[in-house]
Amino acid sequence: GENFIIKMTDDPTTSVAESIKKPTVIYPNPGNKSIRLGNNVESIVHIDVISLLGENVHSLQKDFESIDVSTLPIGFYMLKIKRIDGSIEYVKYNKN
Repeated sequence: GENFIIKMTDDPTTSVAESIKKPTVIYPNPGNKSIRLGNNVESIVHIDVISLLGENVHSLQKDFESIDVSTLPIGFYMLKIKRIDGSIEYVKYNKN
């Protein structure tokens, strides 16, 4: 897959299987006006849109169902999705 999830925990009883969830789906991808998250939206607490240069170009702390990307230059981005449980997921996005 093209997505990955990082979960840091100090709990030795947490297994690898417990920390892997179904990856978040974004659509349309590629797209040019707005993107929507297709699943796992209820557990999100923060989203950063990061350029390939590592610059944080957009941040969201609410209204995660739809993300306005119309002002972003054409190119590739990573959505850094932080969840309630502390896990962080990175999802590739292609702005055209």
